Amino acid sequence: MKKIMLIPMMILSAGLISCEYDSSTSPKKDMETEITPNTDMSDLQIGTTSIDAIEQRLEHFAISLAKTLEVPEVATFLKNQIGVKFDGDYNVLWNAVKGHSFSGHGSLRGIIASNLKERNGVSHSMDDIENIPKLQIALPVGFNDWDGISPILVAYVPLSIDDTEAVTVNAYDAAGNEYLLDAQTPPNFPVMVVGINERTDDEGNLTKLTCCDGGGGGGGGPPPHNQGDMEILEKMYLIHDNEPWFWGSPEIYVIIGKDFGPNPFLFLDYPNVNNENQLYTLNTNIFNWYTSQSGNYIVVAVLESDIFGGFSITNASPGVQTIITATGSDDMLGFTNVLFTDVPQEYHLKDVRIWMDYN
Repeated sequence: MKKIMLIPMMILSAGLISCEYDSSTSPKKDMETEITPNTDMSDLQIGTTSIDAIEQRLEHFAISLAKTLEVPEVATFLKNQIGVKFDGDYNVLWNAVKGHSFSGHGSLRGIIASNLKERNGVSHSMDDIENIPKLQIALPVGFNDWDGISPILVAYVPLSIDDTEAVTVNAYDAAGNEYLLDAQTPPNFPVMVVGINERTDDEGNLTKLTCCDGGGGGGGGPPPHNQGDMEILEKMYLIHDNEPWFWGSPEIYVIIGKDFGPNPFLFLDYPNVNNENQLYTLNTNIFNWYTSQSGNYIVVAVLESDIFGGFSITNASPGVQTIITATGSDDMLGFTNVLFTDVPQEYHLKDVRIWMDYN
């Protein structure tokens, strides 16, 4: 198989490039926490496949998809499917589109397969690529600017480094030319990105987990907060979501850690909280708060989910501070204690503001 010869790679950044991409050219009561990201994630695996191997398959997929976008019907079809935003973001699962057929060209899978080429002495089949779980095609930037006909650059998500530390993203045009895009500054032209979906399980079902913990009945207590009042997460304002552009919209979730009780923490998922500098009205009923059941305070932590991340919570006994920590590649946007005696108010955390209320 012929080796693809690439032109010298170019760094393209919205801060450095003022023109549009032209496919015809070559090329805080706040407590803060510090999380040390896993800079080198290359030793991780998905199933039995190393991250490096998956990244390599994504690269081959990106190159072939870029070539496939030369078929206008494919470009139009993919834009329409991505625009459905089945999980709230501009993406579509590969399994949902691969069987679509195009007159005179065959199935999308077949076209992609025919455009797969050996690269650096390595080749991959469609079976190899389809072994990547939750494989998706996304258009995280420039959806409304793309005509859905012209070929555009296709990049792949770098998995072997923490996404907040990535410097560049590799992208390809229809001719196989390689470009380096600024990983932290969104480009000012449309770019398609292949990667792994963060909002579905391995069967493609949406993973929208929501609370809530059941509560008790009435009872009296000291004002302003009565025993048994429903605690409410009223609003949220993202300052910095810690999600690079090539992953698309962030996956925001909230952990409520109690001082003690039979249900020590609650998980709230917010797939529609996607934009920085936007106020979201949530009005999430969390739980009926009885200090005899849950303690005199809760910890509210806001995190952003990534593929290889998670969280840990420590609350050994009443009176011992509950601690919530981001683990792996998940990002802590901030956390705070909310006291039972607190009046409804705003809490300004590290990268997010939240408003708590009760009734």
